[in-house]
Amino acid sequence: MGTEDPYRMRMNCIHMAKDILSEQMHQYKEVKGPKATPTYTTDDVLREAAKLYQFVCDKKADKTYAVPEGSS
Repeated sequence: MGTEDPYRMRMNCIHMAKDILSEQMHQYKEVKGPKATPTYTTDDVLREAAKLYQFVCDKKADKTYAVPEGSS
């Protein structure tokens, strides 16, 4: 992913976000039933994609998302 152009990376984040939300919806459906299952919106997908894109663009991700020693 290092040499991809930003537009392709954003599209990949959008596709991953859609997949994440779809999986969450299916898991929720198994627990709560089909009538109680909320659907996700385009805004939900864009918010989730923004989180993924922020993570990918974080040059200090190793420090930002590091797990403190001894907590695993």
